[in-house]
Amino acid sequence: MKINRTSREFKPAEVYKITKSNSIGKMTECNESVITVTGFISYTDEKEDGTSVDILSIETANCGILATNSATFIRTFFDIIEIMGDLPVDITIGHDVSKNGRNYIYADLA
Repeated sequence: MKINRTSREFKPAEVYKITKSNSIGKMTECNESVITVTGFISYTDEKEDGTSVDILSIETANCGILATNSATFIRTFFDIIEIMGDLPVDITIGHDVSKNGRNYIYADLA
């Protein structure tokens, strides 16, 4: 695992909880309409077949720890972070369908 970007300095136990814990939820399964992001770690993980995948894990005040490998969500999330600057920040998880008929998610400012 290679950590690419973090919102703050995480202690080793916090890094485990936000990147490897079995209690991490999927971004698509959060039922809150507004999510308050309190921290994040962006990292690259290697799959069993040797390929790499970029993952974003976020700490939330109201939905636990959530993770996604959606490139669209990660890009839009960091657009929000770059503009807003400091955490916490309130976001929503948007859902849409691509021209090819595939479902995808994106971050939007609440």
